[in-house]
Amino acid sequence: MTQQKLKKVTTSDVLLSLAETLKGIEEKLVALEAKLAPPKTETTVTLTPELPGFKSPESVPADYRKIVDTVLNQNFGINIESLEDQPAFTLSIIVPEIYSNVSKSHLEFYLFDQRLKVITNAEGALGVREWAEKVFNNLSQETRTRIVMDRLSAPVYAA
Repeated sequence: MTQQKLKKVTTSDVLLSLAETLKGIEEKLVALEAKLAPPKTETTVTLTPELPGFKSPESVPADYRKIVDTVLNQNFGINIESLEDQPAFTLSIIVPEIYSNVSKSHLEFYLFDQRLKVITNAEGALGVREWAEKVFNNLSQETRTRIVMDRLSAPVYAA
């Protein structure tokens, strides 16, 4: 009889004690994690302009991005959209407002300066380079000089 009573008391007491111990350990772990966790700060890095219909940089082939950075500079946005009905893509080069030569009314209506061209897949990187050069040559001499100076002063990242 004492053995049965002892088992009942021991089982319920042990379970309650174990539950309290686990709860205490959990609280200590949460407190420790809070101390060790770095403070939550949100930083946003924008590589290209966030514009309507603008895709993330991951959707642009690296060699196309490098061409735009080389011919123009890293401030210019680039967007590629594949065409479904033909072996080609639409290349959009987004000209930053500081370099743009479009009218104020154009910027008010369209919100940004975007230069579009359909390039066949066969043209590929050569077509991207030619279009970037045409966009560059369409700008004033003063603006082209500023673009080159900004390109030279930009940090160089290892590929």
